[in-house]
Amino acid sequence: LEYLKIPPYSFNKFKQYLKDVFDEIIEYGAVEHNTWRDISKKKFEKQLREIITEEQLAYIDPYLEKNYPAFYRYRMIFGMSGGRSAELFRVQLKHIDIENQEYIVQIQKGRSYVWETKIIVADAVPYWEELLNLSGNEEDFLFAKGLVPGPVQIDSEQITRRWKRLVK
Repeated sequence: LEYLKIPPYSFNKFKQYLKDVFDEIIEYGAVEHNTWRDISKKKFEKQLREIITEEQLAYIDPYLEKNYPAFYRYRMIFGMSGGRSAELFRVQLKHIDIENQEYIVQIQKGRSYVWETKIIVADAVPYWEELLNLSGNEEDFLFAKGLVPGPVQIDSEQITRRWKRLVK
């Protein structure tokens, strides 16, 4: 990894992946010691994320609503959900109870997976209902290709790329 001359954050990620692989190999008895466990992480300075102001949102939202309504609908649901994109993409229509304004989502942090019930704020209900009306299959994911319900969930990286292309 030193030879690759990669940034410290990437170094730490690769080191963690290799440590996890060797943990599996140890379970099968192929090796006796995980060398990657003894290599220390590199220190790095975490960059602050740019926060969008209310003035910027006042410009962004009408633009998205007019030109990219599906992305606007996603932005409104995401913005009012208080969750992560990856969590929203795991929600299936069967997990949504629009009458009680709540949905069930699987939170995946580290190696633990927990199901939690989250609320749908009143202002977001029309956007959720709009998506629910687009599909009749309860097995569909809330967000699939085109940011509409479908059988295959999309990757959260798609939202990042879309945001960079359309907004930034």
